[in-house]
Amino acid sequence: MPDQSKPAALRTALMFLLPIILLAGVIAVFLGTSGAGLKVEPVAPIEALAFERTVLEDHLIQLRVRNVSPEPLTLSALNINDAIWPFRVEPSATIPRLGRAVITLDYDWLPAEAYRITLFSANAIAFSTAIEAAAETPKRDTKTFWSFSLIGLYVGVIPVFLGICWLPALRRLGPGFFVFLMALTAGMLVYLGIDATQEALELREGIGDALQGTGLVGIGIAGSFLLL
Repeated sequence: MPDQSKPAALRTALMFLLPIILLAGVIAVFLGTSGAGLKVEPVAPIEALAFERTVLEDHLIQLRVRNVSPEPLTLSALNINDAIWPFRVEPSATIPRLGRAVITLDYDWLPAEAYRITLFSANAIAFSTAIEAAAETPKRDTKTFWSFSLIGLYVGVIPVFLGICWLPALRRLGPGFFVFLMALTAGMLVYLGIDATQEALELREGIGDALQGTGLVGIGIAGSFLLL
């Protein structure tokens, strides 16, 4: 009898390769026609600017921003509390897409005062941020590092050590009480997880649509479950 295994294997290989070849053809057509072939220009320029951080030092305010619009963005003017104020932009007043810039203005701000800062692009589109109560931004020094280290010690290390010390006494209370404590701990962790998810979904609005904040939150949740 003739060996029919080779033609069958060839047909199987062709069946696997055919979708890949068709997909490559679709991608080639998509790229060759610039997507769907539609080039619709927006009536008004689409510009978006995300304020990532505000730093206050003596006689100085610094804004760290990111361009989350689909095109480069050029900053032209700055208004603080209804007053036009000179400013400096590093590295350039024209920020590329998803690029960052540092805006510095020499301003004698007052502690506990509120300030509203508005940036204007070259297309006269306004982007605003607010300082609810002005205060000097903590600097990175040994004192700050030691303070945060103590917070981590109080929150993360000492409770675990106390739990280990209580473990022999908890075992003597019986399995029912031990299961109750485990259920209580699991409930607290679920509550903290829900609270952290809600806060993350609120913070995603500040990073701009271009960075897909919802997707980042979902990836973080999925990664946490996989690590557990």
